[in-house]
Amino acid sequence: MAFRKLFFKRVQGIRDNYLLQEGDIALDEDDFKLYRGDGSTTGGVVIGGAGGGIALTDISVTQASASGAGTLAYNSSTGVITYTPPTASGLGALTSVPAQTFASLTSKPTTIAGYGIADALELGTTSTTALAGNTSIPSVLTDLGISDGTNSQVLTTNGSGTFTFQDASGGSGLQSRSTSTGTTGSLADAAQADLDITGFKSYLLATITTNRAARVRLYTTAAARTADASRAEGTDPAADAGVIAEVITTGSETVTISPGALGFNLEGPPTTTIPCRVTNKSGGTNTVQVLLHVVQLES
Repeated sequence: MAFRKLFFKRVQGIRDNYLLQEGDIALDEDDFKLYRGDGSTTGGVVIGGAGGGIALTDISVTQASASGAGTLAYNSSTGVITYTPPTASGLGALTSVPAQTFASLTSKPTTIAGYGIADALELGTTSTTALAGNTSIPSVLTDLGISDGTNSQVLTTNGSGTFTFQDASGGSGLQSRSTSTGTTGSLADAAQADLDITGFKSYLLATITTNRAARVRLYTTAAARTADASRAEGTDPAADAGVIAEVITTGSETVTISPGALGFNLEGPPTTTIPCRVTNKSGGTNTVQVLLHVVQLES
């Protein structure tokens, strides 16, 4: 085996003008590349390939879309290093949380306090200490701040949270008469409109009152009202048309329904709405108010 010890001698001139002999090595101070002589190529042959060696710009890095466990690859033809990052599943990580049931959970708390609830009363205990202080469990109505009544009285409410005991009305459960009122929007003369009046699921109709001249028709359902919309005044409806009552007033007037008419709602399920159709007959553009005197027959 043998080796050569290289000595560099600085030579004035341009390398491309010199013929390097075989075994000669030259360092070009312009591009800082090594060239070897072959005895025939003027300027020598660059060491590292005929393409001029490897520069920093000859190598690039690119990132591909995530796939599998990930890879790092080098293309010797293009000098491109490609990094493919791994996916979560490729690394064995969970990509979704499996469906769980309460029974499948482990290390569940065994007390209410274990769930962070500090103001509840546990079953089978007598302690009533809560966040608001020591409390008591009501056992009679007076514990709720309601004054007790007398025998046969009933508990009533005003709808705003106040409860009182009162004597039962009449003692027979019969209902008193009441009024149900509705008002149309502005109607031109002879124009008609639907009007829903809140009443009862079934009722006895005693009177119909209007504040101005109008034609008023009451129905069992909204569909019956629609089907009867074009029936002319003076024409009787069919027996099964769903018409409860019809009146025509000449001004502010009350019409007595005698005998009283049995009215009811036949929607499915029944509601407390009384479907009406009102025609303005006042001779000008107005609203029409309709007031019904009724007795409730069904809860």
